[in-house]
Amino acid sequence: MYCAIHKTLLFAALSIVTGITVASNTLPVERTLTIGIIGISKWGEANNNPITGIMREQSHAIFRMANIQTRHSYALYPRLVRQLKQGFIDCAILTKTPGEIQHNLMISHLYDVEIIALGRKGTVINHYDDFRNPEIITRVGFPNGGKYLFTKLFSDTKVKKQIVPSQQQGPLMLAKGRIDAFIGMKYSLLYGINRDKLLGKTNYPGYPIQRLEVWLQCSKKSALAIHFQARLKSAVKSVKSLRAFQTINDKWMSFLFINH
Repeated sequence: MYCAIHKTLLFAALSIVTGITVASNTLPVERTLTIGIIGISKWGEANNNPITGIMREQSHAIFRMANIQTRHSYALYPRLVRQLKQGFIDCAILTKTPGEIQHNLMISHLYDVEIIALGRKGTVINHYDDFRNPEIITRVGFPNGGKYLFTKLFSDTKVKKQIVPSQQQGPLMLAKGRIDAFIGMKYSLLYGINRDKLLGKTNYPGYPIQRLEVWLQCSKKSALAIHFQARLKSAVKSVKSLRAFQTINDKWMSFLFINH
């Protein structure tokens, strides 16, 4: 639980971010960028609107700092990636993968996220070969559109895989015995564990896979995004200097660690 000093610093940092220049509201509508928000609980949520979540607040901080007016669009990961590639949205905050590098403008690095393999309670994963051992793991779950989380394993024909609708459903699938391991972002899996009270049914913190870079990315088909590249790079640098990205992450994720 946050101490009083941490709460004060958190409030101060968020005040700086949300208070950055009000001039953005004066920009003409035709120069408004559409920002895609990924549909993963706590990262992006749309409960009867408005859109909320970590990436909603982080994108707001960037574009407010850049003095660029925005609107937000919500979509699950596979659809959002297609929308960005096709130019239906202008920018989004996404992990950096070979596919994204090929199709999108990589504006700036924001922070990293940790990817883990979460197993059922009692499942011991010490090295890669354990995924191929049917006495340990018979089936591995991946979230829809999440092959990039562990490309080597996803492409391994000797490993049986099952696609799960979302990362937060992974722990529940483990608890029900439908899969033996699940690949996902550590924070997202911990959210699912806490929500469904499954800590005693998983081997959290699991097996570390890798860290993925999270970047502000824009569509190569967006003339506005191309025009604003330099301004966006400068804005990200300024927001990072305020430690605002981490502050927003802490604000949304701190409750996860109360009992861990």
